[in-house]
Amino acid sequence: MPIEVWVNVDRKVALRSLAEAKLFWHTAGLSLDENKHPEHAEHFGIATVEAMRAGCVPVVIASGGQPEIVEQEFSGFLASNLAELIQRSQAVACDEPLMKLTRDRAKRRSMAFSPDRFDQRFTRVVMRSVSL
Repeated sequence: MPIEVWVNVDRKVALRSLAEAKLFWHTAGLSLDENKHPEHAEHFGIATVEAMRAGCVPVVIASGGQPEIVEQEFSGFLASNLAELIQRSQAVACDEPLMKLTRDRAKRRSMAFSPDRFDQRFTRVVMRSVSL
């Protein structure tokens, strides 16, 4: 499987690459003690959501906000270290039915973080606060 690593690329290049990719790695938080340096973990992970929406299967480090986005072994895979990241990537890459199923689930999961859903949830929170 060919691997390309992109760092801080132009948004158009990133979106085009995501549309062609099958897997998405996010390694912020790798080998990190979140209790000592939480600022180095991915706090939300919009890049992961964008990759999922583009049809990539996310294989990400289980730190920061990633576990709130990726449902383990349902809409993607969480890994605690580099070896696990590689193992999970190989497993899904070698299983086309699992790849397709997880990709479809990842696309659906990404919709939970759409701007419309955010606006709806935010409005509910504000309305509850105003009603108090």
